[in-house]
Amino acid sequence: MKMSFHIFKNKTIQGMLSMVLAMIVFALVNLFVKDTVQRYSIIQVVFFRCFFMLPPVVFAMIKMPHFTFKSFQMKRHILCGITGFIGLYCLYYALRSLPLAEVTTLCFTSIFFVTLFGAFFLKESANRSQWIAVITGFMGVIVIAQPGQDLFEGGLIYALLFSVIDAFIMINARILTRHDSSYLVVFYFSLFSSVLGLFFLPIAWTTPTFPDLLKLICLGIAGGVGQILITKAYSLAEAAFVAPMIYTAILWNILFGFVLFSERPTLRLIIGSLIIMSCGLLILRESLKRKDT
Repeated sequence: MKMSFHIFKNKTIQGMLSMVLAMIVFALVNLFVKDTVQRYSIIQVVFFRCFFMLPPVVFAMIKMPHFTFKSFQMKRHILCGITGFIGLYCLYYALRSLPLAEVTTLCFTSIFFVTLFGAFFLKESANRSQWIAVITGFMGVIVIAQPGQDLFEGGLIYALLFSVIDAFIMINARILTRHDSSYLVVFYFSLFSSVLGLFFLPIAWTTPTFPDLLKLICLGIAGGVGQILITKAYSLAEAAFVAPMIYTAILWNILFGFVLFSERPTLRLIIGSLIIMSCGLLILRESLKRKDT
């Protein structure tokens, strides 16, 4: 018994578990979003997600030994907030239209766009294995699409648009974290996304019921907690151990979708998920190998 508990004192195990827990939290966020966007405007849900993400992030920041709100990259933070708001809008539109597991799987194509953007905009070199993984990964999207379904119709294109925007944000965040902490990047992301949401809120507002208000607040707070857990995970263990745990999100979203929305994963979704996940892990492995050399 002592040996089994001793395992959890290992920082690598703690980091991996933190990432798994973060994916469970974000799956719960998706669950609340999928429920609330059926009754409220997507803009309103995005606003709650961003605004109530601020308290846990600020709390985590002030616990840091040398925390500061000062940044010399404010224009880039604003750009990140604006694109982030648009990205979340696309994601929540997809969640309103498609099963949880399908949206989650499609969102993992963002790593393919990161490879593309990194090569073209940051002049980062990608090897042959990574390019093959990118092409094969996009084939997984075609597998997931239902027979006769237009790739540019409905929620599917919105999920892919989110992946494009998410990749842009990840590239942007990579530049920001050269000088600012991860918490500061998340803080300004949430702040500027909330400010943008305020402009549209008067035309998109529907007064929520008390139970729905609690859900909207909880999805925002949970989003902040999820980000803190991700940051914690990478501070405890190497990316090679932590990053693959991100793919457990597919499992949690399949589980929640099945239990709460009776969404049964199709064979096409399972095959497509395995293709996208395998290609994503290959790109991740190659990226980590290149960092070590």
